[in-house]
Amino acid sequence: MLKQRVLTSLVLVPLVLAAIFALPSKWFAVLVGVVILLAALEWSRMMQHAPRLWQYLAVVAMFAGIVALYALYAWSPGPVGSGVVIAGAAWWLIVTAWVFYYPAGLPSGRVLPLRKLLAGWLLLVPAWAAVSVLHARGDTGPSLVLLLFVIVWVADIAAYFAGHAWGRHRLAPHISPGKTVEGAAGGVLASVLVGLAGGALLGASGAALAALAVLVLIVALVSIVGDLAVSMFKRHSQIKDSGGLLPGHGGLLDRIDSLMAAAPVFVFGLDLLGLFA
Repeated sequence: MLKQRVLTSLVLVPLVLAAIFALPSKWFAVLVGVVILLAALEWSRMMQHAPRLWQYLAVVAMFAGIVALYALYAWSPGPVGSGVVIAGAAWWLIVTAWVFYYPAGLPSGRVLPLRKLLAGWLLLVPAWAAVSVLHARGDTGPSLVLLLFVIVWVADIAAYFAGHAWGRHRLAPHISPGKTVEGAAGGVLASVLVGLAGGALLGASGAALAALAVLVLIVALVSIVGDLAVSMFKRHSQIKDSGGLLPGHGGLLDRIDSLMAAAPVFVFGLDLLGLFA
């Protein structure tokens, strides 16, 4: 499994880097939109026990949301982009409580298609908006997108190895028994170090770098919530993997769950702190 993950990553990472730095922002937004729609197809499996109409509605709702936001953003980028990002960041506060109090809110034995449709929309569409807005953030936009991706990737990788080495206390046993407090701590610490290095390379120093470190710490914590949130919905829907698109990684949704949580919080934090404006 680990070998497959490494091989898949060796193929994907150069493609991701090429997309970030070679594509104009409007086409990068389109590409990210395609990725989100593929994830929406996987999300529709969360409603596999409901009438098939709900699965179609989930994908159509996300497609309509992306198209509408793309048009609105082109017309008025500032207010629209900021509004969606703030809404997405606020939604993750609710999801954090949802994960903490699971299974409250997702009682077993009930399909809850409308609840899952709305949750999927709010998980995926603001993430698309946040990454798209961040990429269009002047000359530093692509570099900030890469920094966001690296923060999330490092949090995931470091948590995996720290958990295997020192993990003793389960983080969320009712949702994901394999995750540990020690692993999460290792992931967050590694992310903060990477964030500091990346911020320094982008020209931040002093108070700005310290503020970025705090933001990265929060973003790394939220990325863990994103992972747990998707695991929570999969457990309720009795699904092991969201799909089989990526060898060794499971579904696409399984790979972007942390990112879709981190993106709105990261962009909101940058705006709130006035970093890299």
